[in-house]
Amino acid sequence: CEQNPILALNLNTNFLSGLTYLLDKLSLSNCHLIQISTPAVYGNHLKVNNRAWLESDITKPLSVYASTKLAAELITLSYRGPSTVIRSDLYGINSLSEKSLMWWIINNAHQGKRMEGWENILFNPISTAHLSKIVRFIIENEITGLYNIGCVNECNKYDFVAAVCEAIGVLPDLERTELVDDSLRPYNTITDCSKFFSIKDLGLTWQKDLERYMEVMPSFPHNPSNDSI
Repeated sequence: CEQNPILALNLNTNFLSGLTYLLDKLSLSNCHLIQISTPAVYGNHLKVNNRAWLESDITKPLSVYASTKLAAELITLSYRGPSTVIRSDLYGINSLSEKSLMWWIINNAHQGKRMEGWENILFNPISTAHLSKIVRFIIENEITGLYNIGCVNECNKYDFVAAVCEAIGVLPDLERTELVDDSLRPYNTITDCSKFFSIKDLGLTWQKDLERYMEVMPSFPHNPSNDSI
């Protein structure tokens, strides 16, 4: 997104604008529109670094990625039909791509590559499996509006990488580090999900969610170089 901001704008924002236009043009504005956004829209301006973000907090995106996702939120919420925006840090294996965080961890661990675990980057991640159940609940119960959605507790990136490696039974070459002088990445994307959980408590700890996800995880990306993993 940072290297090609026009493409980022087209994929994250303009596509959604075109979609809502077509839904209205074709008299399909009764369709429930759901956008998966990101807690990165909040930015880095919290005075207390480990306080969870509320939906009502001011947004100050740092990156092209976060800015285009925030613009898409406004499009979604102005849609004539039912709409929902979900701010979430999600993870999972994409069997068609090697660009996911989960695959990066698993691949590096199996190959014995050194990984840096950032202890000062905090989030409350949620698996794609768990989030998909929540999306289904939102559709079936016609829940609209803006919601933070994640697991009920938080961790840092070091703890998350270590937990993934433990789940696959590999002792990683993992170094405890801190991310410094990064102008694009918020240090805290922990979200307060009480607004959504007041409607339906579908919460899990990130540890339990990860454990369940690893049991039903999709196949690894197909690549001949992965056959030994």
